[in-house]
Amino acid sequence: MLPIKALVSYKNIDKLYYRIIKATGWVKDSVDHLSYYEQAEKHSLFQYAGKFPYLLQQNISLPATNDYQQHSVEMKIDDLPVGSYFLLTSSSSTFSDKNKLTWQSFTVSNISFINNEANYFVLNRQSGFPIVGAKVVTEETTWNDRNRKNTGIKNTYLTNKNGYFKHLPPNNYYGQTDLTITYLKDSLNIPSNNYYYNLSSSNDDEGKSVKKYEAEQTKVFFFTERGIYRPGQTVFYKLLALTKDKKTKATKLFTNISIKDSIYLYLKNVNDEEVDSVLIHLNEYGSFAGQFKLPENVLTGEFTLVAELDNQNFTQRFSVEEYKRPTFYVEIKKPEG
Repeated sequence: MLPIKALVSYKNIDKLYYRIIKATGWVKDSVDHLSYYEQAEKHSLFQYAGKFPYLLQQNISLPATNDYQQHSVEMKIDDLPVGSYFLLTSSSSTFSDKNKLTWQSFTVSNISFINNEANYFVLNRQSGFPIVGAKVVTEETTWNDRNRKNTGIKNTYLTNKNGYFKHLPPNNYYGQTDLTITYLKDSLNIPSNNYYYNLSSSNDDEGKSVKKYEAEQTKVFFFTERGIYRPGQTVFYKLLALTKDKKTKATKLFTNISIKDSIYLYLKNVNDEEVDSVLIHLNEYGSFAGQFKLPENVLTGEFTLVAELDNQNFTQRFSVEEYKRPTFYVEIKKPEG
């Protein structure tokens, strides 16, 4: 495998010590057990982390700052065999819980994947070529109305000559899929919160019309000429609406112009009260430009533009302050000599 880059954020230290710990057997079981009790505030993982056996221990010198601010650098970790690991860092070579400690899990693997909703391709991470015959196990949690409890549902797939498999999640599940891919001696486990959410939409979208699908996929983006205004000034704005093509899933302009596709645009004050509103219709480029005049003698602070479309709200915030332009200027003389 290849060397690994790690991003280190630090403050007020000049040397970092780290250990690489293999995440297998009793070490992994201990971490899972300690993490559970740590959440209950009974134990701390850092009380025991320094006692775990490690593959290697090294240290790096950090650029001195002496400014009490947080800084970041990249450090190199030597190449490791495929597998799961823990990275334990400390401000001291003793790795005592009395020092500053951090704990991070990571996986070394030649396996990668890309997906577009239900369609997955398993690829070699270095070459990009498809992996044929990889075993894929998916797991979702669903609610069982009959038993009144959560049930885990697993499915197993083998990738074809293109590294492809299709996975349609079950109905009535929480929208998260755990993914485990195994090929020869290599394995990649991806928890759902690390890569993708809301896969269940692929089931529901099949029966939707193109118009309804595109309306639900619409995103509205605001543009204003400034970020701060005085009371009584005019806010010039422009908005752009984008959506996804149902068939290709490619992003495109939202141009379904009709009465039902109208966007209600509101101007709200610092108390989230409606100051003004307008009903707008997007042009053939999926955009609209307009203006709002701000009221005078109002409580200053953060105002909001709110676009409402098909029960979705999109917002843009800006400041309204009684600011004054400076009445002086600073001139710096050119260096002599």
